Amino acid sequence: QLEKLQDQYDVLQVEHDELQLLDNQCAQDLKQAKVERDRLLHLYGTNSAFADCTACGSVMIGDRYPVTLSCGHTACAICLRSNARVSSSQNPDEPDVVHYDCLCPDCNSQQYTGLHPSSFLKDLFAIVAEIPELLA
Repeated sequence: QLEKLQDQYDVLQVEHDELQLLDNQCAQDLKQAKVERDRLLHLYGTNSAFADCTACGSVMIGDRYPVTLSCGHTACAICLRSNARVSSSQNPDEPDVVHYDCLCPDCNSQQYTGLHPSSFLKDLFAIVAEIPELLA
């Protein structure tokens, strides 16, 4: 029975060592991801597409794409949707566009905007146009 317990202990020790290696690798990957995120934020920090949302503090990317309001302030789409009244598009050329009446999180002015991913294509093209200058 002692041999059986020793074998189980050895198996558990091997599994522990493998988990420790995996944990160390995950910690290194996380550290590297944070360094890369900081590098990208530093590189594109002045561009609204990679800036932090003033309402929630998250980086405006992915589902939190930036929306520039008519007052000139920019916030992420999720924050604007969270306290907005929905209205359908009145424009027959844009039947799928959903418009929102919302308050700007910076100046509290009433805004009327379409929150859809194509609203940030202008910012995306601006980023692409800046890449050659940044790499030079």
